[in-house]
Amino acid sequence: MTDKTALAHITLFKKNGGVLSKRITADPETGAPVSDGSACIMGAGLAKLQRVNWSSPTEVVLRYV
Repeated sequence: MTDKTALAHITLFKKNGGVLSKRITADPETGAPVSDGSACIMGAGLAKLQRVNWSSPTEVVLRYV
């Protein structure tokens, strides 16, 4: 593949009435999701799967933060 862009998906979350406090990261060795162990208290909100071209990871992150 000569094209240096790759398709990626980012899930965007928006909590109604407050900030998201749960932290989920990727395990540095396996890439598997790792939760911080705190209780999830998001009773209402939205989630959206956003397709992006991953040519510049920094650009993608800045666009959705």
